[in-house]
Amino acid sequence: MAAAPLVSIVVPCYNPGPLLERCLASCFQQTYPNIEIVLVDNNSTDGSVARARRLAEGQKHRLRLANCPTQGQAVTRNLGFDLAEGSYIQWLDADDELSPEKIAQQVAALEADPASDIAYCDWEWLFLENGSVRQTLRFPARQQDDYLLCLLADYWSAPHVYLLRRAVAERLRALGQWHLDARVMADREYFATAAVIGCRFLYVAGCSARYNSWSSTQLTKSHSLEVRAASGAGIYARLRELAEKEPAARFTPEHHWFLDQSWKIYRVAAVEGVTKPGGTLCVRNTQTGRETELDAAEMAVLAACARHRQATILEYHAAGAALDLWLRAVKDATARGENQLDALRQLRG
Repeated sequence: MAAAPLVSIVVPCYNPGPLLERCLASCFQQTYPNIEIVLVDNNSTDGSVARARRLAEGQKHRLRLANCPTQGQAVTRNLGFDLAEGSYIQWLDADDELSPEKIAQQVAALEADPASDIAYCDWEWLFLENGSVRQTLRFPARQQDDYLLCLLADYWSAPHVYLLRRAVAERLRALGQWHLDARVMADREYFATAAVIGCRFLYVAGCSARYNSWSSTQLTKSHSLEVRAASGAGIYARLRELAEKEPAARFTPEHHWFLDQSWKIYRVAAVEGVTKPGGTLCVRNTQTGRETELDAAEMAVLAACARHRQATILEYHAAGAALDLWLRAVKDATARGENQLDALRQLRG
């Protein structure tokens, strides 16, 4: 019987605190038999390296330790990939976790489906406070017909839900991933780049990943909205440039719409609803007096956006409006004695 392909779990590490123990425990507990764990420390000051050595004693899976003196998650991940020897690559931040059967099930799925390049799974988002779980959000996934469109529209999943063939990771590295200019959302660019170049994504049920939110020093939280917007603009500019080099037939008008989305920061203007003779719906800008005709669906979206008046990028406005409309639909359906699924169907209609 052929040996099981080696899987490299690449773990960039910068001051993960006590969550490192949970992260490494989830690696050592993997049921898959052939794993190496490549932990690359990035100047941690919390004793992570000594803790990792202690945790690795007596474990069946090998832990390899390295140091990246240049500060930054992208350069740390790239060094980890350079050191990795596996036929499959599993990215895992040092404060996150994998379910015990994740790698075994995803390797089996990819081995059985040579046409697929990247496996993904369900995941949980845990909000921790003083080491205790304050809230858990669960994100069941499914097979998507157009994974590129999902990624461009910010169908975000924690980066460790994915397992990649090494050949895919090598192609992405040749394209400059992980990109050093992506101060935030680097994982979004990484997997969107894979989709742009035509990689196929395969959903694998029955396993999961756990994303832990526990500190204000975590990467996205530690950057301002202006930095996040600038990083997003740079990412999408690079994705557009890459898409122009790929076969045009793979990209629909919807793909291009998202590729061209604005990353400027806007605030919703102060408006009031106006009903014209004949029942025409309008909104009037209360500062300029300008009126704009809208249909009922557009009016509902604008009303939802108007509930969140802070300045932000259009993508965040859209997400806030979608959440507002969803909550309103569920509330209205509950009041009428309907179930939530019926409410969502009405909202989609």
